[in-house]
Amino acid sequence: MPASPEIKPLPVEDSIEEVLQPNKSGVRKNIGILTSGGDAQGMNPSIFIYEGYQGLVDGGDRIREAQWSDVSGFLKLGGTSIGTARCKAFRELEGRRTGVLNLIRNGIDALIVIGGDGSLTGADRLRAEWPEHVSALESEGKISGEEAERFRTLMIVGMVGSIDNDLSSTDMTIGAGSALARICESVDAILSTAMSHQRAFVAPPKGDDWEMSMCATLKASRDAGKRTSLVIVAEGAIDRNLKPIKSEYIRDILRPAWRGGAPVHFDRFLGTMQGAEAVEAILRATPETPSPVIGMLENKITTQPLKEAIELTGQVAQAIEAKDFDRAMHLRAAAFSKQLRTAVRLCLNRGHTPIGVHNGFPGLMRGEIEELDWMSVDGWTIAGGSRLGTTETSRARKWMQKHLLLPATLSNNVPGTDFSLGSDTAANVIVQATDMIKQSASSNRRRVFVIEVQGGNCGFLAVMAGLSGGSTTVYTPEEGIDLSRLQRDIAHLRSRYVAELARSEGRVTLCNERASSVYNTEMIGRIYEAESGGFFGARTAVLGHLQQGGTPSSLDRCRANTMAADAVNWLQTSSPSSVAVIGVIGSEMRFTPITELVAHTDFERRVPRTFWWKASRQLIDILSGVGVDIVNGGCTTPYKSCAIDLTADDLMRIYGQHRRLSKLTDSEDQDQLLRESTPASKF
Repeated sequence: MPASPEIKPLPVEDSIEEVLQPNKSGVRKNIGILTSGGDAQGMNPSIFIYEGYQGLVDGGDRIREAQWSDVSGFLKLGGTSIGTARCKAFRELEGRRTGVLNLIRNGIDALIVIGGDGSLTGADRLRAEWPEHVSALESEGKISGEEAERFRTLMIVGMVGSIDNDLSSTDMTIGAGSALARICESVDAILSTAMSHQRAFVAPPKGDDWEMSMCATLKASRDAGKRTSLVIVAEGAIDRNLKPIKSEYIRDILRPAWRGGAPVHFDRFLGTMQGAEAVEAILRATPETPSPVIGMLENKITTQPLKEAIELTGQVAQAIEAKDFDRAMHLRAAAFSKQLRTAVRLCLNRGHTPIGVHNGFPGLMRGEIEELDWMSVDGWTIAGGSRLGTTETSRARKWMQKHLLLPATLSNNVPGTDFSLGSDTAANVIVQATDMIKQSASSNRRRVFVIEVQGGNCGFLAVMAGLSGGSTTVYTPEEGIDLSRLQRDIAHLRSRYVAELARSEGRVTLCNERASSVYNTEMIGRIYEAESGGFFGARTAVLGHLQQGGTPSSLDRCRANTMAADAVNWLQTSSPSSVAVIGVIGSEMRFTPITELVAHTDFERRVPRTFWWKASRQLIDILSGVGVDIVNGGCTTPYKSCAIDLTADDLMRIYGQHRRLSKLTDSEDQDQLLRESTPASKF
């Protein structure tokens, strides 16, 4: 590959050139971004005021302009790459006034704050005091009258980064999914040795501080500039007084581990989508707009009034203190989700006899049936795939009797549910593989990998893993592939590598296995290579059945457990339907009769007629720089907001009256589906 190749002309259409030429018109704002409070995985997809509110007060080089390349690779990093710190000075009026001065001096007229409820409360307070601070700074001569007029108002948007998932008005917070995954990994590891030794283990979530000597050592390393501390305790360790040193004494053993590590797929998706909506909220805000917080309700990204969202969260603590636990649970957003192991043990608990059928319907016809007991399903929680086995068949459809379908397919193409069991695990596998392949591609410089992923006729895995893994583009069955599309993508790749000759990076493209009957993965790779103009090389990779293995993700486990428990409840009660699908729709488990799903199903392609995830597809091109002037700004591929704007009255209707909001449904079809299905809580 030549070091400085000449660009060979590409026979592209004018429309392709227009896509690659950015539009520099529109509102331009200087948006400061800081992370505050405890860190959480997934904070990095959106970020640059270093060290949180402390950096805001300190100013200087703690506030830096962020370039496009500064955030390259952030998706796979845990925690927050710009640091976070508690700040006593910011709690005082003078400290906040100093922060205001630093914002004005750096030309910042909008602020995105990523943190917990305390950090967001501080942000809302700063905005309420802003006019007072500006007037005081002008009268003290620290800013000019022109500056005071220009920065008369400050727009603030909050994003919730918390492993505790403790904001009432959102189903999931950034970092909670990754923390849950780290806990599951730790418990899985402990479980394996517990089974070997027939022991019971207690995994403490958090302990007390260690002796003064350890604290002094840790403090010295921090004073020297070290940002991390890791304490490892040997089994059987004792101090000089022969007192055992236990992990529960060391704060640095488990809880920080939950915060660290690469973010899981869902946290990357959530942080990326909410980051885009945070910017959109700032651009459309007026001085009268209440400070919003970006959340997620019923599987929809939402903007909510920050003040009311914090107040609802405070009511949870008040309800617990008053021992009103029903009210406390009512105020928690309905989010989660229970697998075969749960179904078997719940059946036994209710006095029923669970029967396992091996190898699907063919196994049933062959009599491959086994009565299951409590211990026969022990350990199945951490097992991937199906312990009973499964076989595809169409011969059994005519004689099916009353039954309930638990959707389990990594393609996530079952109507009547937003998520099928296995789809989250598969997405995580693809993202992890993408991280490793991108690392290889970057090592070789100027290399693009075209990665084939599964999914059948549904592009869910390609889109979700492409967004979470930082793919340059994705090819899906819903969009298809033609020559003009390939020309556009190659032109974009060439333009990026021309601009990055000094320090080029590796890139990946995800291709669904059925995106095109003509342009398969291997052919796309060859076309990339042939038309690269010598600026990059292309390779292909097929993940294949790797996507169907692995330990189930924490979200798949939660959904499977809840589905199984609700399924047993449904089978014990009379229902108007003999055949139904249980699924996650929005934030609820719901039963939908098969007959009602006919209108929502494309039987020829074996997919639903509508997809909740389609709005996230647009961000892949934007974040990879298609049509973006990376140096000067501007873009010809504008982002179309998909967030649902909720008012304070909306929040009260949800949490005060517990009613569904019609504005949280995508379409008349989904609204009809919600009316026809039955909440699992009714059974």
